[in-house]
Amino acid sequence: MVSNVVMVLTVAGVVGWFFFSALYLQRVLRYDSFATGLAYLPGTIAIGALSYSAAAKVVNRFGIKPAIVVGMGLMALGLVLFGRAPVGGGFLVDVLPGMLVLGVGAAVAFMSVILASTVGVPESEAGLASGLVNTSQQVGGALGLAVLASLAAAYTGLVTGTQDPVAALNSGYHAAFLVSAACLLMGALLAATLLRLPKEASPQGPRN
Repeated sequence: MVSNVVMVLTVAGVVGWFFFSALYLQRVLRYDSFATGLAYLPGTIAIGALSYSAAAKVVNRFGIKPAIVVGMGLMALGLVLFGRAPVGGGFLVDVLPGMLVLGVGAAVAFMSVILASTVGVPESEAGLASGLVNTSQQVGGALGLAVLASLAAAYTGLVTGTQDPVAALNSGYHAAFLVSAACLLMGALLAATLLRLPKEASPQGPRN
């Protein structure tokens, strides 16, 4: 159960990254669709390159729970970096660092949370466990986007009278980024304090 709640919070954080970083690139930095797609390449490559080999080594070396905490912590850091991106930001300084940190964190976090949701589950219940993980992903995406979009719109409206329109938009995106980071930190805290895993799931195997 805890692992599925952590998955909901993880996906909510990822939604905050993809949705609002795209809006920042297009509506604040004025990137076109092609340039926006290219901007996501570093993070996408990091996720693809690390998801199987490096992420698996991290889990095997340190265990599932530490990998979840570190992965979600890195994702939260990446979102905080986006939460300070200015109106006149540049790709190398204000976009690339967050993309890379988020990509590395997501590669480790997602694999670890999925493992936490399925490890120790009897073979007869494996399908149910997998279905719960997928459902948690869908709920996290839908609920996270609804809450974050509403928050960003509300904050933008709140500051519109005191800032120019583009700066007000950016302030709304900042609020969404920071709340997304808070969701990830909450998930990391839940994993660290409440997640219980079988002893055989530890990197060194069973302990007496």
